[in-house]
Amino acid sequence: MLSLSLGAVAAIALPRPSAAQEATSESEVIGRSATEAQLYVWAEHLPLKMRFAVYIRTLQTDFRHALGLYDSDDWEVKLKVHLHGDGRAVHSGDDVMIGGEAHADQRFSLQMDVKIHDRFEMSDFRAQILRLLLIEQMLQAYLEQPENFKTSKFEPPAWLIHGFDQYLHHRRLGKPSYFYDGFIESNQLLKVDEILQLENVDQLTPTSLALFRASSAVLVGALCEQRDGGASLRALLQELAIAPDSNCSVLFRKHFPALRETGGGIEKWWALQLASVSQQQSFEYLSPEETEKMIDQAMTVRFSAQESRSAEDNEPELPQSHKAGRQLLDRFKAKRQERKQNRIPEREAVDFQGHVSEYRKYTGLPNWQKKVQGCATNASLLEIKAFPLYRKLLRRYSAVCNKIAAGDLATVDAELAQLHQRRQQISASLSSTRDYLNHFEATRSPKLSDAFDSYFRFIETPSVNPSQPGDAIHRAMDRVEKQIAQ
Repeated sequence: MLSLSLGAVAAIALPRPSAAQEATSESEVIGRSATEAQLYVWAEHLPLKMRFAVYIRTLQTDFRHALGLYDSDDWEVKLKVHLHGDGRAVHSGDDVMIGGEAHADQRFSLQMDVKIHDRFEMSDFRAQILRLLLIEQMLQAYLEQPENFKTSKFEPPAWLIHGFDQYLHHRRLGKPSYFYDGFIESNQLLKVDEILQLENVDQLTPTSLALFRASSAVLVGALCEQRDGGASLRALLQELAIAPDSNCSVLFRKHFPALRETGGGIEKWWALQLASVSQQQSFEYLSPEETEKMIDQAMTVRFSAQESRSAEDNEPELPQSHKAGRQLLDRFKAKRQERKQNRIPEREAVDFQGHVSEYRKYTGLPNWQKKVQGCATNASLLEIKAFPLYRKLLRRYSAVCNKIAAGDLATVDAELAQLHQRRQQISASLSSTRDYLNHFEATRSPKLSDAFDSYFRFIETPSVNPSQPGDAIHRAMDRVEKQIAQ
């Protein structure tokens, strides 16, 4: 929890960097200068400081961009992160403590002290940095009148910390659709009220925690991506700082107009958001297995006798007064019928479903050319998101479908056979590649060094006595061991 009292720093029992050490990186002058950076990172070791500074600044940039803050100089609260110890230290006590202070010019600053130890987890550290950044946004409510700051402790809601953690990761990956596939298919993502009311997140099982984090991330993303969503979410955080017990559902409707405009309320809005996160992005493509399945679907033609008869029965009739138009339409129908009879005779409508290569079974059925042209269009559309090795094949499938629709059947059988053979070759090549990579991973993994070979050899051959040193200390110890053994 943030303990912030005006004019005092929260007491933390950790060593502090000296003023000279802090001044080597950034000035501590009260009253921010034009070139002063918001974030200051201190550590005893320079390499440790550089690694953590880059990581924190990257996370801070992602967080600010999600909230619509793109100007790195637009800040009011100073942030300090002090790193103590290294990976050799033994874990004990709290890992992270956050304190705050108000300077003489009534400016706030936040400081986070972090212990580096042998069981240090970057995932926990990342969550604490996001907590620090959320507290910074909540403090914006008191910048103009810091004397109004009365509460001694306030904490960002757990759904915001976990939600931003996973949402920023998803966003940095480009928001791929597969990220939430398992959760969407299981239909177990939490409802908005369940997310907001969930307490004791640390006591959740791993499965429940994963569902909570995924649900929170979708909620945070949906709020940030609303029109002016970043500004609205910042206003919501400031209101939570003033009234921590506020109902977040009410705040959603207050600060996000889209939730008020949705006819079915927040639950309908939530259902729409869940549907949108599973949409495929433009840069994604299907897997080889999915591509094979989609090719088979695209190359399937379907005919329905009832559909064909309904189309004929519903053909529009011109009024009797339009005699000239009727005569022109009759001549056009006659010419069209003549062209059809010259090519392939029309057959009685029947139910049929099969591959486009079975053209001998469906040519002559009502609207068969449109059906085949539809297959050509499906192949062209599938080319956009198909696995890259299949894209050239789909262009050839589209060309073959157009040939069938035009009645140019001389080379169709040979081309379709070549395409089928090529698909088998691609599938076999991909399978062989996967097998090779699996074999490589299993047999070519990095070998152990020989640094401890002598130790392992000693363990395996305990009967061999090592040479005994002849100094006085070892002789005395040998005598004590014999006495104890007696």
